[in-house]
Amino acid sequence: MLEKHGLDYPNYYKKLYSMIKPKIVKSKDGGKTVELQSVFNMPEKSRFLRLLDLSLRSSVLPTQLIASFLKRLSRIVSSFGACFTTQDIMFVISFSSNLIKRHPKCLRLIHRKSSSVIANMKSDPYKEDEEDPLETRALKSSLWELEALMRQHFDSSVRNYCKVFKTDFLRKTAYFKCEDFTSVDPIDVLGQELDEIDNEKEGEALKKNLMMKHG
Repeated sequence: MLEKHGLDYPNYYKKLYSMIKPKIVKSKDGGKTVELQSVFNMPEKSRFLRLLDLSLRSSVLPTQLIASFLKRLSRIVSSFGACFTTQDIMFVISFSSNLIKRHPKCLRLIHRKSSSVIANMKSDPYKEDEEDPLETRALKSSLWELEALMRQHFDSSVRNYCKVFKTDFLRKTAYFKCEDFTSVDPIDVLGQELDEIDNEKEGEALKKNLMMKHG
């Protein structure tokens, strides 16, 4: 019913919108340590992200609502990037692409020109702390956060994947399979990345840096 008709239980989308924002929680040891809680590190991550995908598929949902989810997801992966795996970011990129394809009016968030990251943070009309996704003014903003990932992320696979937004992706009939990025074991990904490291090349780079620092 949610997918086909956009049926909304009272405050359903408002609650869903609040759940995807990471929360800093103090530990029970007197608050000496803190923990960042996110849907991306919860045990039921795959199930929740699947629910998120299904909940936003209906074409009758308000464009303002979809724009708010796009902004919040792109904001958290750029602001809390170190807390997410490459696969999490890939999910957000794929999911964002699918959302824009289903809701073409959100394409303005991609086409709207943006400047530097610092300038965007200061002038962004998006109300990040607004709890109601219909009142965030997200449609007045742009997805400059994804542009920043494409230019600055340390992982070349993320930078290259972001380039999908530079293509005419709306004309493609196929959608990304977002679930492919939620079923990957982070330990397996880490092992693969370690296997791909060129030890000789990394050693030369380290030697060069030490020589530059110590003359």
